[in-house]
Amino acid sequence: MKFFNAILSAAAILFSTYLPAQVHRSPNGVGGALILPYWTTSVGNDSLLSIRNDSERASAIKLLWLDEQGGLVLSANLYLNAQSVWTGAATDELNPRMVHLVQPNACLLPLELNQRDGASPDVLGFPLGAPRGSMEIIEMGSIAADSSLAPEGQWIDCDTLAERWSDGPWAAEATADLLPPTGRLSANNNLINVALGGMNTIEATALGGFSDIVQHTLPNDPTPDLSDAVDADAPLGGVRSSVCLDGQCLVDEWAVPIEAVAAVLMTSRVWTDYEVIWGLSAKFEWLLHRPLDRYKTGFPGLEFGTVPLISYYGRWSGKYVYCRNGCLVPVLPPPGALPPGTSDFPIGLEPFQHVIALVEFIRSNEGPVEVSPLLGHPIGRPLEVPDSESVGEETFSYDAGRSRFMFSEQSTPLTASSGRVFVGEPVIAIGFQQFTSIYLQGGVLANYRGTEAPRYEHTIIGPD
Repeated sequence: MKFFNAILSAAAILFSTYLPAQVHRSPNGVGGALILPYWTTSVGNDSLLSIRNDSERASAIKLLWLDEQGGLVLSANLYLNAQSVWTGAATDELNPRMVHLVQPNACLLPLELNQRDGASPDVLGFPLGAPRGSMEIIEMGSIAADSSLAPEGQWIDCDTLAERWSDGPWAAEATADLLPPTGRLSANNNLINVALGGMNTIEATALGGFSDIVQHTLPNDPTPDLSDAVDADAPLGGVRSSVCLDGQCLVDEWAVPIEAVAAVLMTSRVWTDYEVIWGLSAKFEWLLHRPLDRYKTGFPGLEFGTVPLISYYGRWSGKYVYCRNGCLVPVLPPPGALPPGTSDFPIGLEPFQHVIALVEFIRSNEGPVEVSPLLGHPIGRPLEVPDSESVGEETFSYDAGRSRFMFSEQSTPLTASSGRVFVGEPVIAIGFQQFTSIYLQGGVLANYRGTEAPRYEHTIIGPD
């Protein structure tokens, strides 16, 4: 059997973003379906969302806000002008809501999402049913630049668009006057904590080639979603996926569209660096988002679950030192290989029964932590990292190093009709790192936050 393994950075160029009618993970964050893995209003955080349309044509976009269990919080339609951006902020943990300004370059429907919020008539808002969660952003269609509905790529006024749903053309035929998606959307969340002076930028994962037909629906209709990929040119009537590893692109056709999406999101391992150095008051958190778990109930037999394992390497003399067997004997990993044996720390299943799971790295001398200090997210189980270990005359430190999640022990591997097996889980991972300076005059604290983009490892087992 042939094994195709590649560790891919977030910026790696895999293949052209314009690959037609085949679902693929976009290398530059631009596509027709976007997954924003996290937004939160907890512990003083505001989530500033930005959704961009880089096309020359105006777009009709479905926005789906989801809670941390993957439940639908809110559905809306965004009519975004060509080459424009829409912004809104999720804020206020006690009364979670979205706040946005009057934006002439976009229309948000239904109209009740545009109620005045606060003293200024330009500030609009609507309530959210959860303090945190994720988002799916799906382009439903676009419109010709010479259309009377969007001349020169600019949508007509929002009230008129709403009337088209009540007693106009869209009430009779939702796809009227629309063209297929352009696939030129991108989005991000700037997670801002003003009081602590921290900001993390979370980029949306983009899927290119998601749909080549118009899928325009009512604003309160929660479809299309990630299960609605369409590939009209697929030879057998399914949906094709394209995954490129080591310069070779593997194309498979799937009878169930959600499986094509799963194939391009599948990962067997993710890596990132971490630091919990005491002198820097450093904190590190791993966030794992399973965007397809919410579809299991609608597709009997759909199962991506694994038994996740976590391991970590400390740094010593410029090398990574593996912590194995309870860190009783720190060892240097063999060059280019992972240490054999019981080298992984089973984090346990409880944190991973959720669509969004968070692992907090703490030092062994810290007390129990139940809620993330950076995100305010519930923690299933913190990972205790020893400050150091001594072996003979050598001292090994684990307060800074590399962490790895491995997704294995699949009960039902994702297998294509070609016989290829996609190993792992459809997971999106983010690392959050913070340092705090405690040495400034006047007792002032200075926080420095960063978002760690992990390295993904993909394993596909070929049939021959």
